[in-house]
Amino acid sequence: MRIHIAARREQRRRARFVADGLEDSGHKVVSRWIRGTTGRTPAEDEARFTITDLTVADCVVFIAESAWEHKLVPGASERHVEFGYALRAGKRLCVLGPRETNFCHLPQIERFRTLKELVDALR
Repeated sequence: MRIHIAARREQRRRARFVADGLEDSGHKVVSRWIRGTTGRTPAEDEARFTITDLTVADCVVFIAESAWEHKLVPGASERHVEFGYALRAGKRLCVLGPRETNFCHLPQIERFRTLKELVDALR
C-alpha cells in the first residue's frame, strides 16, 4: 500500500519513525518531505509535491497531537489541509494519536493509539 504521512514539519523525526515502521511491514511511504527529498524549493513547489504525494497514496496517516502539544505550537499546519484533502478524495484515512479535531470522530476515520495497532490494521 502507498501511504502518505501528514504531520507538522517539526514532527519530522516522529514521522520518519512511523514511516520506517510502515515500510518494515511492506508498505511504501510516498511522503517526500519526511526524507527531505523535495529539496529546498519555493513554498508553491512544496505544495505541489505534497498534492502529488497525496494523489498517488492509497492511505493517509495523520499524526495527531495532544492538547498539550497544541499549547506549545498553536495554530494549524499543512497536515490539516492534507487531512481534508484525503477525506474529500475518499482516501483511507488513519489517525495516529488522540482525536485532535471533530473530524477525527467521523465513522470513516480509523484511529490508532500506537504504531503497532496501525501496522497490524494495515496488514
